[in-house]
Amino acid sequence: MIADLPPKSYRSTAKKRRLVVGTLSLLLCIEVACALFTSPYLRVSDVVVKGLADLSPQEIDLTQKTAAKLLRHNWFIAPTHSVRQALHHLPWVRSVHIVRHFPHTLRLVIGLRQPFCRLVVGSTTYEMDDEGVPIRLARSSLPPLPTIHLPQEAIVCGRPLEDIEIGALLTILKQSRIENHPAIADVEVDSERNICLNMSDGMRVLFGQAEEIEQKIALLNRIYELQPNVAQLLSVVNLTCPSHPAAIPRLAYLKATSQPEASSPSHSIPSPPRNERSKIQG
Repeated sequence: MIADLPPKSYRSTAKKRRLVVGTLSLLLCIEVACALFTSPYLRVSDVVVKGLADLSPQEIDLTQKTAAKLLRHNWFIAPTHSVRQALHHLPWVRSVHIVRHFPHTLRLVIGLRQPFCRLVVGSTTYEMDDEGVPIRLARSSLPPLPTIHLPQEAIVCGRPLEDIEIGALLTILKQSRIENHPAIADVEVDSERNICLNMSDGMRVLFGQAEEIEQKIALLNRIYELQPNVAQLLSVVNLTCPSHPAAIPRLAYLKATSQPEASSPSHSIPSPPRNERSKIQG
């Protein structure tokens, strides 16, 4: 038995009713969206910035001015992406996390770059983080940190140094903090990009070019493991070729330089006579 179909006029009326209801629903959604995106009540009126405690007043002011670009924008469509990028361009900013608090507050948590070492270029000293990014000119209140001396080159705060030597130096400094041997007082890179470590116990370590760094670090650690007081015996250790390390005994070095050890502030390493070099067994 075939069910009776509703009259054609009834089907047409139902279709029109659905069309009207759908149109009204769409208009309602548009109206609600317009209200949400244009309502003065939903404008950002409070931007809270956290994590600026270690900055100078000038750096705090510049960071807050950058974050203030979020004010008076609608809470839903505030330009958080562009402001986050602008904050990342500040040399001392490492990360930015933005949290929304309905209906008109944005909370910014700033992660700061922490000084990992001093970077000396010419007569200028910078603070540099563990990613090789110069942060700012070194502050007088900076705690003791290892120092890296580089040949003269252009330094832009906030822009990472991409020299292969920088990556090697950072690896050496990071490794020295976890190994059981004296800290590295400072590191020098000469015009030929040779690396020299000046250890806090007075011994100097020649690393040569920025290659085979892991092997050289492992060998240096092995030396201190076998002889923790090696600086009393050796003045210079040459690890330029890890497979054939060499050293200069401290007494021979003092004779070659013809000056007392305590009065020698220079970091340059004179070339010793061949018969004064002693080989280190790895």
